[in-house]
Amino acid sequence: MVDMQRFKGIHLGDEGGMLAAERIYECLQAGDFSETALAPYEESIRKSYVGKTLYPGATLPPRGIARAARAFFHIGLQTLSGGADLVSHGRVDDDYKSTRTVVRYHGRAVEPPQEPAYDGAYTLDKLSDVYVSGTQHNEDQPSHLKILDREVCINECVDAYLYPCNRFCPAKVYEMLKEDGSGKLFLRVNFTNCVHCQTCDIKCPLIKHKMDPAEGGQGPKYTML
Repeated sequence: MVDMQRFKGIHLGDEGGMLAAERIYECLQAGDFSETALAPYEESIRKSYVGKTLYPGATLPPRGIARAARAFFHIGLQTLSGGADLVSHGRVDDDYKSTRTVVRYHGRAVEPPQEPAYDGAYTLDKLSDVYVSGTQHNEDQPSHLKILDREVCINECVDAYLYPCNRFCPAKVYEMLKEDGSGKLFLRVNFTNCVHCQTCDIKCPLIKHKMDPAEGGQGPKYTML
């Protein structure tokens, strides 16, 4: 819902939410929430102000990660053509597929990187950032962050990727810890720290993270971010 030509999107998100509410109301009346019943939502987005606004910049993000000269050339063509993809860039793979294994990246096995030092003035640790974001979740609610298979996290991700969720999460939600006595690894999920960035949903290399909406609209205070 971000207009990449103008870097705006709140008004588009609002409109998309209203169209979603209309579709949900119709599904409630019909008592049908099947994929077929929900499908008209996408078409309503395409035909609405949202779709018409987003279409001219629909393929701008992939251009931005291409080499600069090629990117600007494609952006110019797309702007002049009103959004037509005259020179196809092809399908962009899901982001998690770009995560390389430790051995592939370093050429050898390495130890997990140490947490960087923070001076408390110009650089803040993750928990301080969480505090500043004003995020809030009830401690006794079900976690909105799901680990689909913890055994895969321990048995595969540790060796292959060195559990990157511990580092790419900006709120220290995920911690790979050792049990007292046995030294066995376990993944702790501090869901109340979550700032709803959905990085874990997008970047987990083994696709074992899933983020659901938090209870009661809880989360960060977006007006403070």
